[in-house]
Amino acid sequence: AYRNSIFISLQIAVIVTVITTVLGLIVAYYLAKNEFRGKRIVISIINFPTSLPGILIAWGIIVLVGRQGVFSLLGSAITGARSGAFAFALGYWGLLLGYTYFTLPRVTMTLLSSLEKINLELEETAYSLGASRFQTFRHVVLPEIMPGIASGVVLAFSINMVAFGTALLLAAGKVSVLPLQIYSVVLGFGNYNLASAMAIVLTVITLGVIMSYGYVFGGSVYE
Repeated sequence: AYRNSIFISLQIAVIVTVITTVLGLIVAYYLAKNEFRGKRIVISIINFPTSLPGILIAWGIIVLVGRQGVFSLLGSAITGARSGAFAFALGYWGLLLGYTYFTLPRVTMTLLSSLEKINLELEETAYSLGASRFQTFRHVVLPEIMPGIASGVVLAFSINMVAFGTALLLAAGKVSVLPLQIYSVVLGFGNYNLASAMAIVLTVITLGVIMSYGYVFGGSVYE
């Protein structure tokens, strides 16, 4: 059971990291390369989840796609499906959605910061030499922001490995992630030795990823 918790935690962390890195890069690139009216408002909306605790985000997911959630009821009303047919808040998919919503703005802002530091003359030179937009992104922009992408990846992975509040509500006894296993071992069985061992495993995995970033790129992932 405990090994399974480690596997599920790693699986969810990797999936959410991939999703948020790809989406975050697309959003950050658009924001960095375009000036438009209301841009600050858009950035504020993207940043909004960072001000919310994980448990509140989980509650919001339940309100939207729980058994009596807004979108669940709407979907049933439109299609005539049974009540709860569109509900997925409690369980694996709800946890993925909650983690993604919680993580995406953090990754997006990390990537936006990296993109805004790029020397525009490098891109203009590439364009003047006949490079397409895709070629310029691949050969000029991407190498420049690789440390930022790696930072976003490490940040997303570490957040999702140790997230507790969101999982507390959304896992609903259906998904066994490592932080919840530690919680249940302490509260349910009072087995502090086992809980300590699992906490060490969680810490080693997370710190290992963070230290790998420092080894490859130098500096701290949080800089």
